[in-house]
Amino acid sequence: MSKSKSFTLIELLVVIFIIGLLAALVVANVSSSRVKARDAKRKADLNTIQTAVEMYYEKYGTYTIANTGSLESVSNGWFNDVPHPNTSPPRITIAQALINEGFLTAPPIDPSGATTCVGSGAQRQCGYMYFTDGSSYSIYAQLEKPNSMDVATYPNAASTFPGCTYPMNYRIGTYPPPTCNP
Repeated sequence: MSKSKSFTLIELLVVIFIIGLLAALVVANVSSSRVKARDAKRKADLNTIQTAVEMYYEKYGTYTIANTGSLESVSNGWFNDVPHPNTSPPRITIAQALINEGFLTAPPIDPSGATTCVGSGAQRQCGYMYFTDGSSYSIYAQLEKPNSMDVATYPNAASTFPGCTYPMNYRIGTYPPPTCNP
């Protein structure tokens, strides 16, 4: 009887299982890397916004960016969203004002593409927010996988702004978060 030089079914199944396991690990690592890259972009965007805001302050002596803001109060709200419609004079976005001043070259936009909050539950994604009283400011973002140092930048990051449903968990600045009408 001659001995055949082929693989047994068990050997083939073991090899297929190992290849499948390795493929699953690679996919998981790539997915994790994408989340980290998006969060790194969010942090870089907030640093870019911070630099532009500081340049504005150097020129005008205030963090209130004139004729901007998506909320009723001037210079507060979504960084890239359409301004509040019931204002006079008409407003532009905070990002556009900083571009017009030459402090930004393009509007930093959250990697999700959101300029306000879109979606619901775990799928909810938010753009950047800016709040000021003229003498201090804060810029907010929603990180997908914040670490303890990220969360420490915003003490209330465990949930949302008081009375709001904005799931922000990262902040640059010292201005306290807004209180929303529930």
